Amino acid sequence: MSEVPRPTISRSRIEDLSDLIFGLALSIGAIELVVSTSAMTLKNAEIITAVAGFGFNFLILINVWSHYTSLASIVPIQTELMRRINMALLLLVAIEPYFFNILITSNSPSISQDVSAYYALDVGCMNLILGFFTHQLSVEDKKLISKELVQKYRISRNFTVGEGVLFLVSAIPIFWNIEIAGVQLRIILWIFSFPLSWMARYSKIFTKSTSGEQKESTDH
Repeated sequence: MSEVPRPTISRSRIEDLSDLIFGLALSIGAIELVVSTSAMTLKNAEIITAVAGFGFNFLILINVWSHYTSLASIVPIQTELMRRINMALLLLVAIEPYFFNILITSNSPSISQDVSAYYALDVGCMNLILGFFTHQLSVEDKKLISKELVQKYRISRNFTVGEGVLFLVSAIPIFWNIEIAGVQLRIILWIFSFPLSWMARYSKIFTKSTSGEQKESTDH
């Protein structure tokens, strides 16, 4: 008796769902900003802190979204394994605003310590999944991209995994207990994750321009 083929979900449907979840995560952050500032006495310091927190969270989600969208059009996310990993990524994206909102609104040091660790694990796992997706493109045997772009995606993979590891390491309790200028070392490590994202982008540009120059020289 022949097996009935399992129905597949088209790439466009998966990408539409992903865009919806990323959009909702960003919208929740904006709504929480409005709610939190409306409940304040509108002191400048409180407003600046609230906006800075929203901006940080916005950059985290936008970096993940921009990286994800650049990969989703190439990585075969329709396969069973990749689809499940993709759903895990979307789950992490969906709960990220929940952790962040508790973190910036809690007045309890113990709750802030625990939730900040959960937040670090959440964002760290997001980046590890993106690193896994990027790794799939960097495997030459899969032939998902041209050989000229393999090195580009390997460099991007390394920076992305490094960013994920940085967040995971920051979840260790000692990084909350140590403060520099009144700021927990855990949060400082989060801030240092942005240069890793930017270096990953610049490495792509550099690798692309270098490969183009090599191709031109070969043609001549």
